[in-house]
Amino acid sequence: MKIFFKLSGEFETNPCSEIVYLHPHLYACDGLIYSGLKQSNDSHYAAGLNGVRWATEQVDSASAGGLRRKTRKGSIEQSDCTAQLLRLLILCRSKLKKYFAKSEIDNFIERLHSRLLNFYIQDGQGQGE
Repeated sequence: MKIFFKLSGEFETNPCSEIVYLHPHLYACDGLIYSGLKQSNDSHYAAGLNGVRWATEQVDSASAGGLRRKTRKGSIEQSDCTAQLLRLLILCRSKLKKYFAKSEIDNFIERLHSRLLNFYIQDGQGQGE
């Protein structure tokens, strides 16, 4: 774990590069949180939470407000990454409050939820029936 997780919270998904891919990063956080809870391993749990906190800093607030595929400038937004982050924020809300100002996490969850709804396509002609 110490080899791949930086103290700032990101999981090195591509060790030969400065780029972090958010999908595997969030899966690593999910696994660490789960193993931390299941095995009562506080260091895994804390690393997973720190990784989730770091991922919130990667949300593109300047544009639509979703999570990009990777940390490289100009990377496209991916709804699956945004959904992963949203799920982890909801599941770990009470423990993550130490990283955020009062009610900030709830507002952040609501913003991500609203962003995901923008990807919803209603049934209808030409709409993926």
